[in-house]
Amino acid sequence: MNSNNKSTSKRTRVRDAIAKRGDLYYVVLREPDPLTGKSKPVWTSGFSSRESAKAYRDQRRQELRDKRAVPKSGMTVGEYLSEWLPGHVATKQLKTSTAESYREHIDNYIVPNIGQIRLQDLTAAQVDNLYQHLLVGGGRQGRPLSPRMVQLTGTILRMALKKAVHVYRYLPSSPAEHVTLPQPRKKPVETWNAKEMDAILAATLAHPFGAFFFLAASTGARRGELLALRWSDVDLAQGTITFRHNRVALRGSVEEGTLKNDQTKVVPIDRATVAALTEHRRSQVSTRLASRAWASEDYVFTNRAGEPLHPRTANRIWSKIVEAAGVPYRKPHALRHTHATVLLEAGLPLHVVADRLGHKDAMVTATVYAHVTPKQSAEAAEAFTGWLHQEDEDQAAQ
Repeated sequence: MNSNNKSTSKRTRVRDAIAKRGDLYYVVLREPDPLTGKSKPVWTSGFSSRESAKAYRDQRRQELRDKRAVPKSGMTVGEYLSEWLPGHVATKQLKTSTAESYREHIDNYIVPNIGQIRLQDLTAAQVDNLYQHLLVGGGRQGRPLSPRMVQLTGTILRMALKKAVHVYRYLPSSPAEHVTLPQPRKKPVETWNAKEMDAILAATLAHPFGAFFFLAASTGARRGELLALRWSDVDLAQGTITFRHNRVALRGSVEEGTLKNDQTKVVPIDRATVAALTEHRRSQVSTRLASRAWASEDYVFTNRAGEPLHPRTANRIWSKIVEAAGVPYRKPHALRHTHATVLLEAGLPLHVVADRLGHKDAMVTATVYAHVTPKQSAEAAEAFTGWLHQEDEDQAAQ
């Protein structure tokens, strides 16, 4: 069924809002223009019989009277998403990295598959087929896309189509609303044991840039928080660090912004970490004095020219440290997981661990670290046995 705003022919006769040309019937009604508010004739074609055209005409008239009518549009899904994204980024005040992530999902996964479909023709079946296609071979070079990535893609599409319904009134309802999104399997949080961590920390102290990862292990800080750290926010005398910024790699650039939730967090550090940072600062000062052009703006972690470390550089250094430590390779973020797990095993209150990690809501911490470690399982068994023995001793004493 097609719509346009012009008569198909000056000679076409319209009778009671219905016209016929060839084997097809047309319905023409005056409808308000969504941009100007003025009414104009809108032609809808594709009816094979007068009865079907009449049924549509009556339904459309009722929708117009009830102000439920969705203005006809030839806009495609791809065109609509290009219109939606800039406004969404601005109104939600999304960070550049988040906006870029949205754009990548739209450009790489949505538009190539359903972008050419007219927005008002998009069906729930087509949305569901999109998700299934991405799961089977929607990734790079035809590889399957992870359920997590498909879920993120579907979430973006849902948000966009919801606005098309409730704000722009391009759609009467969202075809993505009731389509089930893939649910990724929750991966176990990867950590190292105490022996492995000893080896890792020894390897960091032996590496010129190892203080970066020593600090990551002892504070649970994110990579971006460490990359943006400045000496002015490090108080070695008091043993505290204030994290204010975050540096992330974007497509072809690096951006520095605020922390997640736009918060600032102050994290106490122990004596070993103070010693590691003190040695790192001494080494950095020596390098700076020997340099002819030092570019740093007070950054704690820099390359030999004084420039802030690039995220990819930090990853390359990490690979060398893990190799030197002789432990199983895990991503640097596993240092954060290990830090949090150790604190929880030590019995620290959940809200204390959440504050140290920079989680705004302690329930986020509880969800991420809901797993039970072997140590906690053993302690649970001992606690139950201890309770039984205490009960026996109490009864014997009576």
